[in-house]
Amino acid sequence: MIAKPPLLFAAPAFQRHNPEAPPHDPSQKEEMQRLVERLGSHEMAIRYSAAAGLIRLGLACVLLLHELLKQQTWDRRQMEAVHVLNRLGDKRSVPVLRRALNRGGDQERLAVLRGLRGLCSDQSCFLDALEDPFWEIRREAVFALCDLRQPQLRFIVASMAQDPHPLVRGAAINGLGILGTQRDLDLEIVIANALEDRSEWVRSMAAWSVRHLKRHK
Repeated sequence: MIAKPPLLFAAPAFQRHNPEAPPHDPSQKEEMQRLVERLGSHEMAIRYSAAAGLIRLGLACVLLLHELLKQQTWDRRQMEAVHVLNRLGDKRSVPVLRRALNRGGDQERLAVLRGLRGLCSDQSCFLDALEDPFWEIRREAVFALCDLRQPQLRFIVASMAQDPHPLVRGAAINGLGILGTQRDLDLEIVIANALEDRSEWVRSMAAWSVRHLKRHK
C-alpha cells in the first residue's frame, strides 16, 4: 500500500456515511449551524465531536457545508468541513471542491485535494495538482491517482519520478510498484534508475517496487 501522509485535521474514524437527506425542521437547522461553528474550535475534541454530529445528520447538512466553502476567507471551519463532505460521500460535493482547488493557500488546496480522494473517480480532479508549486500537493495528487487503480495512469505517475522533491519521487516510484507489471519495460527502467537516486527514501521505495512486481508477475 502507498504510505499516506498524516491527515491535516482531526479525522473521526467513521465509515463513509450516505443516508437519505431527511427534511429538517428549524431546530435541526439550528443544530447544524451550531455544529458548523464548533468545527472552528481550537480544541481537537470539540472539532471531532462536531464533525461526528454533522456526519450523523447526513446529507441534510451538505448544502450548508457547500455554502461555507464558498466564503472568500477560510478558517478551521472550512478545513474541517472538507473532511466531513468527504466522509458523507455525496457526489454533489465534487464540483464545489474542485472549484476550491483554486484557492491561494497551500494548506487549503491540500485539504481540498484530500477531500476529493475517494470522492472523485475522475483523474481530471488530480492532474493539475501534479504541477502545483507546493510539493505536498503534488505528492497527494500522486497518491490520489494511484488510489484510482487505473493501469493507464502508470505513465503519468512515472513522470513524477523526476520531481525535484524526494518524497514526491518516492510516492511515484511506490505507485509504479502498485500500478505496473513486469511487462512494462519502460517502467522497469524508471524503477531501476530510482535504485540509484540520491535520496535513500526513493531508493527504498524502488527496492520495494521491485520486490512487489516480482511477487505479482
